[in-house]
Amino acid sequence: AAPGPIVGGWRIDSFTSLQHARDHEAAAIDHDGRTTGEPTAAEWRRAPPSIPRELASDDILRFPRGAAAGDCLHQLFERVDFADARQWPDAIAQTLAAHPQVLADLPAEQSPDLLPRMLQRLLADVLTTPLANGIVLSRIGRAHRLAEMGFTLPAAPLAAQTLNHWLQTRAYPVPRLDFIPLAGYLRGYIDLIFQHDGRFHIVDWKSNHLGYEPSDYAQDRLALAMAEHGYHLQYLLYTVAVQRYLRQRIADYDYQRHFGSVHYLFVRGVRPQWQTADNTGDSAGTCGVYSHRPTLACIESLDALLLGDGSGRAR
Repeated sequence: AAPGPIVGGWRIDSFTSLQHARDHEAAAIDHDGRTTGEPTAAEWRRAPPSIPRELASDDILRFPRGAAAGDCLHQLFERVDFADARQWPDAIAQTLAAHPQVLADLPAEQSPDLLPRMLQRLLADVLTTPLANGIVLSRIGRAHRLAEMGFTLPAAPLAAQTLNHWLQTRAYPVPRLDFIPLAGYLRGYIDLIFQHDGRFHIVDWKSNHLGYEPSDYAQDRLALAMAEHGYHLQYLLYTVAVQRYLRQRIADYDYQRHFGSVHYLFVRGVRPQWQTADNTGDSAGTCGVYSHRPTLACIESLDALLLGDGSGRAR
């Protein structure tokens, strides 16, 4: 028999549509360049930023900004084999062919040489910088990672006011949400899920340009960026999706044993040699890395809220 009619008003939303009241499905891939308000390459050429003279020509801080650059960097991390540096030049060439970039502050003829060097240096820095609990991504083989995992979560009717209250009572700083009540499905794509020592972790690559100094990527600056762009809500939704996924695939799934942390990598500032004196957060002292492990009670409460328990009581 033919399926029954879909209930009127049901639709597919994403984190970006909840955060910015944007058209639902078009915003399902939440690359940071779409929400940061950073200048386009053309705008950058008209009003170039003040770049320190001592900055190396192949430093990733010279890489273009904006949505197209963000897509390029995301594609590189999706394509590359973290554990095999011999393969990186080919992955870089393929990525730049698919996502061409132009260096706004240098002659165009220099871009073909400098862009691959920038990305090679970026990979070497990001993939060798220790994350929380001593995790090093260059030791994570392809068999233990899943890139761009799409998910579609059934979601009961949920009003912005309810979600605002839920976030506020749990002290997650997020800009006030104002979206048409959600009813239907919540869709998204998680940049990376990887397994380490039996636990599954979430990674989100952020290409936001926060400045040129290590202090610009210290934990206090990352906390401001996380709050300003609503990234706390983003990773909470991702964690709910991963938990539902793992429950279906691990017979004795237990959050405390099987889930690790979320890691937001502001990749322009992630370098082994960049450390600060911060002692806040789970990634104290590591520039460009924001790590956090939501409590089980928090994730179960949000899961219940999405399933229709307006109070957000855990099951």
